[in-house]
Amino acid sequence: MHDLETQFRSGARQKSYRATALVYDARITPPGHDDPTDAVAIRLDHLLDYSVVLFFPYKLNADSAPTLDDPIATPGENQIFSK
Repeated sequence: MHDLETQFRSGARQKSYRATALVYDARITPPGHDDPTDAVAIRLDHLLDYSVVLFFPYKLNADSAPTLDDPIATPGENQIFSK
């Protein structure tokens, strides 16, 4: 993931990107729960100082089909377009 972040920051400095999205697997403890769960994370950064991380918690059923829980949004750290 570090290499992608480096390329995204370079592209942001060159004004090649207006926005970026980085998708990765994560473990989170959703609000109101005690146990961590798997989640798909999507980190969105925009050049106008907008940054958010969306988490989509999931469980795999016996047939390996995912069941998604409600998404969770948290403020991002604006790591790509920060000045």
